[in-house]
Amino acid sequence: CEELWYEFAAIGVCASKPSVGERDFQVAGQREIIRFEILRLPSEATPGLRTFICRHLDPGLVYHADFLDHDNTAHTRRAVTVVVDDPMALAEPYELLLGKPDITEGSALFETDNGVLQFATAHWIKQNLWPGYSVARGPASFLTVGVRDLCRAEKLAADRGFTIHAVGDRRLLVN
Repeated sequence: CEELWYEFAAIGVCASKPSVGERDFQVAGQREIIRFEILRLPSEATPGLRTFICRHLDPGLVYHADFLDHDNTAHTRRAVTVVVDDPMALAEPYELLLGKPDITEGSALFETDNGVLQFATAHWIKQNLWPGYSVARGPASFLTVGVRDLCRAEKLAADRGFTIHAVGDRRLLVN
């Protein structure tokens, strides 16, 4: 994270100095100590979100096969959509970190190597992302994940008490 700290400093973002932490974890039935390094970004650099970067110092333990095989068949995080009143107010500060967003009325969308970060109004979400679904005004967010077996994921969600809102081949799970 130290290299990132220098990169942020070069663009005028005053991130915290990296700190190292650890925690106990069960991996394949054994107690392990997992170490990590955290770099916190200041709130003015990421308005609306508390943001930190975590680098795992023991990736072989963290990304263990047992943790990657989810009952709901989820395999990737594709997008995070955050409900906000004014996405344009967030476009400029996040552009410094993520590059130029795709801006439409009511939405600022950043495509990154690790998926999408989108800020959108409740109205935009109801009209474009989840037609017909009434979104509460913030704070609210949506996590979009890829699943290998939509039927299995949907059944598991229903069994666990989620309300399911369907739009084509997409599902919104509400708890």
